[in-house]
Amino acid sequence: ADGTHPVTILPTCSWTAAGDTWIIVNPVAGGEKGIHVVKLSYTANPSAAPRTGTVTFKAGTYTETFTLTQKQ
Repeated sequence: ADGTHPVTILPTCSWTAAGDTWIIVNPVAGGEKGIHVVKLSYTANPSAAPRTGTVTFKAGTYTETFTLTQKQ
């Protein structure tokens, strides 16, 4: 099924986020430090097998990768 998964980040500077093609990241960037909720949206998985994707968050020299696994 399709859906949305919120991720809360707490960067100390401007940040960006980029994900695999089947994951829609909103917003993809922010110019402020503070608490931000980033929504990861996805469509239904067309395969019978689970799929795994990543979203990479970058803030200054810091990088964090979030892994999302979607079942059928």
